[in-house]
Amino acid sequence: MGFDEAGERMIEIKRCFVAPPHSPQVTLTATTTNSLTMKLRPHPTDNAPIHGYTIHYKPEFGDWETAQISSTAQKYTLENLWCGSRYQIYVTAYNGIGTGDPSDMLNTRTKGSKPIIPEAARFIEVSTNSITLHLSAWSDGGCPMLYFVVEHKKK
Repeated sequence: MGFDEAGERMIEIKRCFVAPPHSPQVTLTATTTNSLTMKLRPHPTDNAPIHGYTIHYKPEFGDWETAQISSTAQKYTLENLWCGSRYQIYVTAYNGIGTGDPSDMLNTRTKGSKPIIPEAARFIEVSTNSITLHLSAWSDGGCPMLYFVVEHKKK
């Protein structure tokens, strides 16, 4: 409190408006067959403290999941993802007021692909009494093959 030139009391009022954070900046920095790593930064115009981030992600044919991370995290790795799959990712930041706008959507994929079909001559060996399938002729495309299914029909 102070006094003006006439000796009257003056009260100075400062208004401080705090709002939810703006959308964070998210950059994909690394991919493996089962993980995606991203760099996180608060929006350059955010002055109020951020309490944390929520990462929202989903595989192409799956449901949305979330991961809560600290506001001090500068990068984060989503792990145990599906090999060779497409993912959608966006991030929100939150503070004591609420959750801010989402980041731009990242459309990305983990490394790897479906198994590669071998040439028939390398895969099938036929004799008069049997057929031998050389399963090792299959290339895994970078993703582990869990099992084979063999079907046959009688003539």
